[in-house]
Amino acid sequence: MKMNEKFLLVFDIPNDKIGLKKRINRMLHRSKAEMIQKSVWRSESLSSLKEIAELIKREGARANVIKEEILF
Repeated sequence: MKMNEKFLLVFDIPNDKIGLKKRINRMLHRSKAEMIQKSVWRSESLSSLKEIAELIKREGARANVIKEEILF
């Protein structure tokens, strides 16, 4: 992994899972991730984002972690 590489967590949690949304939001803030949009967060900590994505998926929602690469 390169220095200063950034990763994005992109997720979709159904509206009826309010408790999960709050829990994920707290976890993202604690990990010092940066909110890009409500369900898109940026961080240099791949391990933190993967842990959060795994929780989201275990709860039946969708989540992906992708590497940020700015092309232009």
